[in-house]
Order: sequence, then C-alpha cells, then structure tokens
Amino acid sequence: MLRADHVTGGYVVGAKTMTHLETVKEIYALFGEGRIEAILSKLSENVEWEYSNSSTSVPWLQPRKGRDNVVGFFQSLAAIDMKRFVPHTFLDGGQVVVVLLDVEFTVCATGHKSSKPTRSMSGDSMHKGSCHDSNTGLIPTAIN
Repeated sequence: MLRADHVTGGYVVGAKTMTHLETVKEIYALFGEGRIEAILSKLSENVEWEYSNSSTSVPWLQPRKGRDNVVGFFQSLAAIDMKRFVPHTFLDGGQVVVVLLDVEFTVCATGHKSSKPTRSMSGDSMHKGSCHDSNTGLIPTAIN
C-alpha cells in the first residue's frame, strides 16, 4: 500500500499543487514509461512499500522500508516478463487512492503465467506509500 504520507503528494508543479490522485496517476504513467528514477523521486525517504500483512517468498512482494530499498522492488521485476499492466480505475478518497488494474505476466524461471485483476492502494500523503495486491496467494504457485 502506498500511503499518501509517503508520497510527495501535494507538491507544486509549476503554479499548480498536485492532488494525491494526480500524483498516483503520474506514478503509474512513469512506471509504464520505465522511468523508475522519476518514481523514486516522488517517494519519501521513509516510504513503507508493502503488499500484504503476511510473509511471502515472492521477491517483488517483499515489504521494503526507505526509498533506497524500494529500488529492490523494481529490480525484482526482472524475474518476470510483463505482458500486460493496465491501471483502469482510480478511486479517489482524498487521502487514500485505490487503483484497480489488470496484470498479466510470465515468471521467467518457470514459464508459469499469472493473469488477474489486482488492486493497489495509496494513502495519507503518499510518501509513506505501499501497494497491496488482492491476489498475492496465486503468485507463489507460479514461481515454484
């Protein structure tokens, strides 16, 4: 979950202050462009990047704290061949933004495919951010 207090939400671009929703949309657009450094620049140094409350052996679902450790999330994505990553619905709750997206990928080491709807959440000020995947239980099966 990417909480709003861990994201640089409310920062000024030109003469306009960006909302949390605009910031989250921008982060997803940057991800689609492969601009990881630009994403990292939007995160607080103390960001909490996590996917669930349970532990997992899946490299890209490991909880991470601090902007420098979030880099590991993006590095871990080298283990998958992303076929589809489409954020299609952004639900704005002010301090919390929920993103519904469709994801399809193949795990390089096993050839297993995963295709599922997913949700991601961003909260408080997006600087303490985290992301949640609603179907993380399917992924360990695909990587083993």
